[in-house]
Amino acid sequence: MSDTGKIVIISGPSAAGKGMVVQVLIDKYNYETVVQTTSRKRRDGEEASTYNFVSTEEFEDGISKGEYLEYENYAGAYYGTSKKVIYEKIDSGINVVLEGDLETAAQLKQQCKAAVLVFIIPPNADVLSKRLFIREQDEGRTKARLLIYEKEMYSGLRADLIIVNDNVEQTARELVKALDNSEYARQLYEENVDRVVRLKKDLLTVNKKVHIQKPYRGIEPYIFISYSHMDSKNVFDLINNLHLAGYRVWYDEGIDPGTEWDENIAVHVEKCGYFIALISENYLASSNCKDELNYARELEKPRLLIFLEDVQLPGGMRMRLSRLQAIHKYRYVSETAFMQKLFETKGLETCSEGVCPIVEENYL
Repeated sequence: MSDTGKIVIISGPSAAGKGMVVQVLIDKYNYETVVQTTSRKRRDGEEASTYNFVSTEEFEDGISKGEYLEYENYAGAYYGTSKKVIYEKIDSGINVVLEGDLETAAQLKQQCKAAVLVFIIPPNADVLSKRLFIREQDEGRTKARLLIYEKEMYSGLRADLIIVNDNVEQTARELVKALDNSEYARQLYEENVDRVVRLKKDLLTVNKKVHIQKPYRGIEPYIFISYSHMDSKNVFDLINNLHLAGYRVWYDEGIDPGTEWDENIAVHVEKCGYFIALISENYLASSNCKDELNYARELEKPRLLIFLEDVQLPGGMRMRLSRLQAIHKYRYVSETAFMQKLFETKGLETCSEGVCPIVEENYL
């Protein structure tokens, strides 16, 4: 082992096998992971080692001092990865492995340039689809996730290393070899770039069966849908229903690969005629979602909050948004009743093609 340990960040789509690769690195290659710090109160019966539990004041003090590689606020509690703990390990010669989605991995890499970002992909789209269906046990949610992965796949090209996970033991061996051999790492990356491109195309073929309308690309006023990708199934149903009713809708599945995500989002918020935020615990936990909502507020865009579930807004957000129109979707017994209420929203008609919404019992 070298004098200084390595930091490896494992990312990739769900069901690519990230967690299993991490576990093999820990069990067979003496890697260690880092327990997250949280301001959440410890639950009854919960092991003290599950998290590093601190008070909200302590966590926020740590934020102000730059003590976290990454952090987020989920359901009113902070969760973050401590710089101090990681650097103590690698300074002692211990290799550290972290796992995260693409957004979290990007934050970690930005804060720690020396870390190696590894993108794990499945052998092909069929394998990914089968793994997802086994995990989700729901065809709709499986299709929704496949749509997300089609868009996100090119993000993996920003990684330092790309590995195809056909066999978890072999994947871990290849990863360890690549970390110790830069030439092998370069060859592996170049070989697997083509696999990423093919996987993107395969996902596009698989997703042809998913009847989701394309984002609006014209110059007329449109509805901007702000949502968490974790809520995609409900979101895509709503988008399709709005299209059926003659509304122009844009959502971030419409960003072309290779473009800057933040810039595209900002431009589409600026040009939209109406802004709809689909509020859930997943939404409140996403810094990107909250940035979109705050930007729409700064631009004084007409806004509507649709609560997908019964969640409590944080105090500051509740104060800022208290005067906005809101619909609590989870309270409606039928989709038809909810859609009728949505069509009554003041100002939404500016984003309509002029088709009179006909509320029938055939909504998704």
